[in-house]
Amino acid sequence: MSTPPLRYETFAAFSPYSDIGPHRAVDYWIVNPATQLFEFLLNEASRFVVGSPANDQYQSPRLPEAKLQLAGFWHEVDQRLA
Repeated sequence: MSTPPLRYETFAAFSPYSDIGPHRAVDYWIVNPATQLFEFLLNEASRFVVGSPANDQYQSPRLPEAKLQLAGFWHEVDQRLA
């Protein structure tokens, strides 16, 4: 039996949450430490769309004070784990 791809598992896990409606819109920040990548998923109109960082920074459209400088984040992780 093969293991399903991570992408499939990710969206299968979120499918129950896509119908919660715009009044309870949620963002998911999925972190892959092995590749040092983030995926930003935004619930829009009961479906998830990918949010994109700009200039190495991601800012949530729903929560403007939630910002993340991507390179700085991974640099700090590398320093703390060294």
